[in-house]
Amino acid sequence: MKKLITFVAAAAACMLFASCGAKDKKTTTFSLQEPTKILTLDSLTKLSNLIKKYRTNQAANSGLPPYCIFDDKSLNLITKYLPITLEDLKCIPGFKEKRCEKYGNAIIEIVSNFVENEAEFEIVENHT
Repeated sequence: MKKLITFVAAAAACMLFASCGAKDKKTTTFSLQEPTKILTLDSLTKLSNLIKKYRTNQAANSGLPPYCIFDDKSLNLITKYLPITLEDLKCIPGFKEKRCEKYGNAIIEIVSNFVENEAEFEIVENHT
């Protein structure tokens, strides 16, 4: 299963600005010759709900509104790109050193466990 996670995360990381330091994000392209596995809509919803639950719990414990933990845009990008390392997570806008330090390991654990144990994938043909 680690190979599957690595494949999904590697493809996602390539699509996310080719790298965090890409100078011109608008012109960065990514092309796959082989089919890609993506999460089904049902799996995306389940993962999103797990991450929202974590964010809500952290907000309640901190006395902050959930968007101060991380916003919906960041949450959506986490479910899209499935970061499995802190370096992957730092590529998500809004997740710099401090936020990764506070919440990163838990988010990585949620994503990794979900992908390994619960996620359902579908094959998407890539036409280049």
